[in-house]
Amino acid sequence: MLFFFKLPLFILLFFITSKAYSFTLLWNIPPRFPSGNITIKVNTTSCSSGVPESYTEIQTLLKEAADTYWNQIYSSSLNFKVEGTITVDNDIDKIKEAANNFVAVGCDDLGTQGTYAAASLDCSKSNNICTNAKGYMVINHNTVNSPWKNADRNIKIAVLAHELGHTIGIGHSQKSYALMYFSTSNSDIQTYLSEDDADAATFLYPDDPALLGLGGDCGAVASTQPNPSYEKTFLYGLSPLIGLLFGGFLILCTKRSYSFFRKHNS
Repeated sequence: MLFFFKLPLFILLFFITSKAYSFTLLWNIPPRFPSGNITIKVNTTSCSSGVPESYTEIQTLLKEAADTYWNQIYSSSLNFKVEGTITVDNDIDKIKEAANNFVAVGCDDLGTQGTYAAASLDCSKSNNICTNAKGYMVINHNTVNSPWKNADRNIKIAVLAHELGHTIGIGHSQKSYALMYFSTSNSDIQTYLSEDDADAATFLYPDDPALLGLGGDCGAVASTQPNPSYEKTFLYGLSPLIGLLFGGFLILCTKRSYSFFRKHNS
């Protein structure tokens, strides 16, 4: 009888855990770099006065962001290196176009009030395999609306680290304490990587290449893109419950059979 008291608990736990996740990916079949060794190249074209740093100073900030955050994950193969440059107009489309299996960083006038920067990852795909990863990031150099110019140095580093997460395929976290949390207001920017941040990086870039895309022992990851459309029947929705009930029925039959043979053989 104890089994029937435990069964509802098992069912409840199954449905709770099956719906729990923290991180999102940028795509349902996520683009990713071919390995965790990722180069960051900064645009040499000067930004407007909204971003007072020279490109060499931006390189220094990016190196600190990478080393302080993403390069510290022992379970991930991530290893950002800031080296080399590009020279294009400071425009998000130009920055993206310049990227070729590396992360390209520059400036653009994003205009939006309170926006520090923007970043993403794109690639050409062949049989759902990313053949030309284009990680790109732009710092908002709008002279009126960008908060970058007056931000503290540690905030700039945290912002760059957050955007680097987007350049390698990680979406926003639902955890308010995570670096990849959607808010970038001064009070919410985190100064360290949370376990959720590390889980997302490990999912996409595990230390063991054999686990690529499987994530190993880490948190669940959901996609921001809708799954391919297909019709779900009523039985499809009940299939987990049916499976649990059927498994419980088999266990009960096995226990009763064991009791029956034990009784008649004694």
